[in-house]
Amino acid sequence: MVNIDTCLMVHGNHGICYIQDCFSALKSLPNQSFALCLTDLPYNILTTKVRNYRNRPVLKREIEEYDNNIPNYPQFCRDFFTEATRIAKMVVFTCGVQNLESWLSMYPKTFKIIIWYIRNYNEHGDISTFRAYEPLLCYNVPSRSFSFDCWDILIHSGNNAKRKYKHPHPKPVELYDKIMEDLAPDSVVDPFIGSGTTAESAEKHAYIVKKWRGYEKNPRYVSDIEMRIKDGIEGYDQYCKTPHLQQKLQFLVKKK
Repeated sequence: MVNIDTCLMVHGNHGICYIQDCFSALKSLPNQSFALCLTDLPYNILTTKVRNYRNRPVLKREIEEYDNNIPNYPQFCRDFFTEATRIAKMVVFTCGVQNLESWLSMYPKTFKIIIWYIRNYNEHGDISTFRAYEPLLCYNVPSRSFSFDCWDILIHSGNNAKRKYKHPHPKPVELYDKIMEDLAPDSVVDPFIGSGTTAESAEKHAYIVKKWRGYEKNPRYVSDIEMRIKDGIEGYDQYCKTPHLQQKLQFLVKKK
């Protein structure tokens, strides 16, 4: 059951997304209150790097609502990482190829890097800064948690191929599914939940994730988040009917 109440919150079976800026809310969370912070960090994309920007006013508005030109972006990143490492035991996030060098300079020898290889990247979005690969920065993730350092995961697969999200660059749930299954966190927080990929994957993996929380300051994406939570709940219900689930649960118990 998904519902939106008068306080602009989107509810799932095992979590809730608050439609508000995350920074003030994160400060109220206790230390180490989540097993994993998983998010798609705003990349600080400038409008000059958008394909056919001048001739597409609707796209112009969407990109400006997305994460365009954040003032003092390095400090924004430091504030995020300070809070993320305080409230969560593990942190995994996409930083954008153009920001990778900056992150590694600010925090040398801090991250394990996973490469997401996107063979069909031209099908995804209208933002030219997204390339055929994206780095995922992983903090305090146990060694050998991931079976590979390079993941070949297509975009616009599954539900993404059938539905039009308002968010200009929704992440595929298959990417987050792999993170959930490899790390097996019992709780997840996403400070920049966007279209709601984390919520969908968390609800889909309710046999692993017992609690999730998200934040998104743009109310434009409420319908996306609602849709993806519903998809996650339905995905869990379908997965429960497969014999693979019991085998997966036994594997996760042994892994922990």
